[in-house]
Amino acid sequence: MGQHHLELVSERPDARVGAAQSDFLISEPTREFFDAKQNVTLLKRIAEETGGKYYTLDESGALADDLIYRESPNSERVVKELWDMPFNFLVLIGLISAEWFLRKRSGLA
Repeated sequence: MGQHHLELVSERPDARVGAAQSDFLISEPTREFFDAKQNVTLLKRIAEETGGKYYTLDESGALADDLIYRESPNSERVVKELWDMPFNFLVLIGLISAEWFLRKRSGLA
């Protein structure tokens, strides 16, 4: 365990041929390094228990269509106009003003 340094030297009786060195770390193996493949059974179970859906690579084209908002007992759609959120409005005005100021200072406006 721990960090180690390895140095290899190749020599002939009359000269040094070459050398190489490397550092490496040895640690306890963790679960993520064993059987590192997609666990389809687990993913399908998680999707089922959470009300989600498992997609294969062939079905991935339908993902964008399924991401559309759906009514459910636990969700509520709230729509706010930009003008009804003063902080966002001020940030937008600030960004537009900063862009105008930088263009004016650089002679682009």
